Amino acid sequence: MVKQTSGHLYEIPHVTKAAECATVVLQEEGKGATWMFEDAYAKHKHWHKLEYKDDELENAVKQAAVWAEAFVKEFGNHQAATLPWLKKK
Repeated sequence: MVKQTSGHLYEIPHVTKAAECATVVLQEEGKGATWMFEDAYAKHKHWHKLEYKDDELENAVKQAAVWAEAFVKEFGNHQAATLPWLKKK
């Protein structure tokens, strides 16, 4: 996990969009660094924001992993059902 404090306005869109990574942004409750990504969470299914209380970071990381694993599984199932070369015969 990388705690992003600067450069994220440039880097996050490139990494998450270009690499098509499932991405969770962990944001400490009440301490958002920017509102510039708020629309992206709605536009991109592979982006997710998770707010946490200061003393609950470890639990937030676990929740983020659960979300990411579920997203990847759901996306894989969608691809398998949609793409002809992945459809089960």
